[in-house]
Amino acid sequence: MDLIDREYPTSDDKPPWYGMVFKQSVYSDAMLESLKRRYPQGANLRERKHMAAIEFLQQELENMQASEAALIRKTHTTNSMPDVASHDSGHQKAGSPPYSPTAQLSHPNITDGYHGRRSPTNNVFLEQPPTILSNTSGQEIVFSIANRPVVQRQRRKKMTASEKISYKQMRKIGACDSCKRQKAKVDSLISL
Repeated sequence: MDLIDREYPTSDDKPPWYGMVFKQSVYSDAMLESLKRRYPQGANLRERKHMAAIEFLQQELENMQASEAALIRKTHTTNSMPDVASHDSGHQKAGSPPYSPTAQLSHPNITDGYHGRRSPTNNVFLEQPPTILSNTSGQEIVFSIANRPVVQRQRRKKMTASEKISYKQMRKIGACDSCKRQKAKVDSLISL
């Protein structure tokens, strides 16, 4: 799909369309023409944009299902567990740790990327790192600063003319005695 790209990876806590952006401005002539050529059955721009988004999400779903199926086949063929009874009991007495079925699980490689992100060189979806099975004792969680939404700086609302006048008057008057006492610093400890 050459019209839409994904800024953020898909996750369980956000809707699937979160992070989808059109590569060009939606109102540019090039985008309008490419949408018209690709979706001639659409009556207007809005329908064509929806068709493009639906096609993009369907392609992502197919890629997810294909990578999960490949991962399941891969784990079934490579995870033939050795028989626990055939494990050398003399080796156990020598002080080595006991047999653990989770010790043979492979750890995900961080450089493999995350699901939904495209490789910049060949525009192919990177393989999803293997999911950790429920019988494992610990999990490895990787956070990325790119996953969080952009925080907008908060700006103060401008004061109206009447608010400025009342603010200046209150500053001239000052705080009442009880408020002044509450805000005063305590320099010494009072012992009872």
